[in-house]
Amino acid sequence: MSAFSRRSFVAGIGGSALLAAGSFAGEAATALHAGVSSDDGYEAWFAQDIGLFAKAGLDVNAQLFPNGSAAAAALIGHSLDFACGNVVTVAQARDHGVPVTLVAPSIVSVASAANTGLTVAPDSPIRSAKDLEGKTVAVLSIQGILAMSVKVWLDKNGADSKRVQLVEVTPPEMLAALQRGTVAATLMVDPFLTLWTSQVRLLANPVEAIGPRIISTGWFATNDWIAQNQPAAKAYADVMAATARWANDVTNRAQATAIVAKYLGRPVDLGKTFYAPTFDAAPMQPILDDAYRYKFISRPMTVAELVWRR
Repeated sequence: MSAFSRRSFVAGIGGSALLAAGSFAGEAATALHAGVSSDDGYEAWFAQDIGLFAKAGLDVNAQLFPNGSAAAAALIGHSLDFACGNVVTVAQARDHGVPVTLVAPSIVSVASAANTGLTVAPDSPIRSAKDLEGKTVAVLSIQGILAMSVKVWLDKNGADSKRVQLVEVTPPEMLAALQRGTVAATLMVDPFLTLWTSQVRLLANPVEAIGPRIISTGWFATNDWIAQNQPAAKAYADVMAATARWANDVTNRAQATAIVAKYLGRPVDLGKTFYAPTFDAAPMQPILDDAYRYKFISRPMTVAELVWRR
């Protein structure tokens, strides 16, 4: 892959994500910088506040980004050591010659406890996938896993995904876009889906069309950084596993909610958000298969290609 292609990929996923920071190469391995987005990567905040990073000897600066693609751009630009993003973003990076690898899993989406939902206004006439043809649907990123899930769901439910326009809207702005009529539907994610449940009507859970249980997001780093900082990478992965188990414990849900609200600066409801402590190929491979089928990546990929073998 040419240098031009690699530069094009970075510019495409995060041209607006510029940080006033340089490379962190050369700093002590225990001083880490991680990218959290408005709807993903909260485990870094949990681990920070409940002391798991400190216990592991890590000093982590968790920075907030508008989405996983922006965090990925910062990671590739050497402003971060870890970024949290969806599996499709990592596959696309690899597809464009950008050497990044998943180090730890993050959100697991389960059909029976959906944390995403395709929503319409309560009085909307839209009742089916077919009704969305010729309409506009808001998603976090038109190149990410959520956009792909909408296409998969449309095609599996009698509609033609090519006849539905997807536009990018940040999660905090989706309700307003729906209420203004700017879009006909929005693909909401928790905590926003649960927070606004009384103000929208749930049409479907498109992520379910990919699989009943999928590990949709994860923490990744550049291959060079991992090779040069393996103890720190292992420590970070171990902390994420412990944090996932802590966050999945319902007795910790109130504390977890308070932590996220503190860092986001607004009330939140974590709803049905759960985290995967370990990688599992079965809930991840369908994502890569659909990514290739819908041309989000140019070649078939396997989970083993993307996950760090430590």
